[in-house]
Amino acid sequence: MRRTRPLVLLTVLALLASLGAVAPPVVRAATVGFTILHTNDFHGQLEASGSNPGMARVATIVNDVRTAVGAGNVLLVDAGDEMQGSLLSNLQHGAPTIATYNAMGYAVATFGNHEFDWGQANLADRTTQATYPYVTANIVKNDTGNCATAGWTKPDFADSPYDVQTVNGVKVAFIGTHGVGKTTLCYELAAALKKRDVTVELVREMARECPLPINRETTLPAQAWILHSQIAWELAAASRAQVVVCDRAALDNYCYLKRAGDGSAWEQALCELARGWTPTYDVLVKVPIVHRPTFDGVRDTDIAFQHEIEDLITQTLAAWCVPHVALEADARERWAATVLDAILPVLRPQELLFPEANGGASA
Repeated sequence: MRRTRPLVLLTVLALLASLGAVAPPVVRAATVGFTILHTNDFHGQLEASGSNPGMARVATIVNDVRTAVGAGNVLLVDAGDEMQGSLLSNLQHGAPTIATYNAMGYAVATFGNHEFDWGQANLADRTTQATYPYVTANIVKNDTGNCATAGWTKPDFADSPYDVQTVNGVKVAFIGTHGVGKTTLCYELAAALKKRDVTVELVREMARECPLPINRETTLPAQAWILHSQIAWELAAASRAQVVVCDRAALDNYCYLKRAGDGSAWEQALCELARGWTPTYDVLVKVPIVHRPTFDGVRDTDIAFQHEIEDLITQTLAAWCVPHVALEADARERWAATVLDAILPVLRPQELLFPEANGGASA
């Protein structure tokens, strides 16, 4: 999930003096303070359980902050994945969670992938129930029957692309966005497997944790750090769950290694490690380039670099004769189903705990 960040606009006033007049002294504007509290990935955990604190404790913290700085100086927002995940919330398809959010005084929220677990009709019921707006700037109606040519009509379950809140005299804009690439696919797969009573751990993209240079400026030490961390995290995750879903694979790391390498024995050893680890994946999925990359604080936006890595991955898959699932760029709405078709014969999980809902939105 992306977390929305507030956009604060400040106006600079120019002081104009008439000819021959003495300009008044410049007075520094007073500092305006306010607090933004946000939650995400709540997953309907209304009651305290294990590491989940429950909403009563969360509400206590929120109210303590409101008391400390003034309720009018606090905005409470949510970045998605609110409802699905507990028996109490699931039995009524999220209604208890939204009722709790209303009581807590949320100001605005956006969607996570799990908001769609019970279909768009139910989601529209929940957003209608909410006393706060739901915003999304890049989920639209599939009004042409083809995601590639869909227009910009907002879906019925959303209020608007953005919402402007005024707090302590300052206007703060919240823009809702929803990812549609490999990370979103990972979460979709995890959700689908959990519905089949399969325990899942997600290993996120290690490069985002790396303290050394990445992307075009990466180095051999940086790629060594990423590769060893990737393998260590996968091993730890495998000890806790039946299935480990990885945002990246060691094969990706190999391609960055080849680009940054110097032909040294160290590089060769790292490449052999990446190649030796690749057969440990039961299913490898090649996600195509769909859109031009956008900057998110970490991602490299150079399209030539993106295609260079894409070509290296394609060449490596062929050279190593790696079986894999190649997804089609123009079939985004079928990606999760395609990967599930490859995974389920290996797992043989039980039948769905909750029936799949029909219908989908284009993002």
